[in-house]
Amino acid sequence: MFLSFFEPLAGLRETLVTKTRTAIDFAHALKFTSDVMYPSADKIVLVVDNLNIFCFVVLYGAFCVEEAHRLASRFEWHYTSKYGSWLDMVEVEIGVMCRMVLGSPFVDVESFQGQV
Repeated sequence: MFLSFFEPLAGLRETLVTKTRTAIDFAHALKFTSDVMYPSADKIVLVVDNLNIFCFVVLYGAFCVEEAHRLASRFEWHYTSKYGSWLDMVEVEIGVMCRMVLGSPFVDVESFQGQV
């Protein structure tokens, strides 16, 4: 599984490879986004779809209350409609990754991670 983050206007994209797609995986991806991708940002605008794990509550299941609160306060959450145009952007990103990276099979998660 993978979680992709991208900022189209800045030409920035980041993909995190995980063995599963759980709420804990998403919480750690949010921490990565906050502390590694945008450490000096006052507020991070996050646009997500309506998958059940895409909510700030997952932070409280993964981290202590203080850390979860710190992370949750850094994000400004926006949920898309089912038919939002952002879906086209996501499909383009996945298409690019498939053409550039995922054209051949991988023997294990580590080799997949390295290629991504």
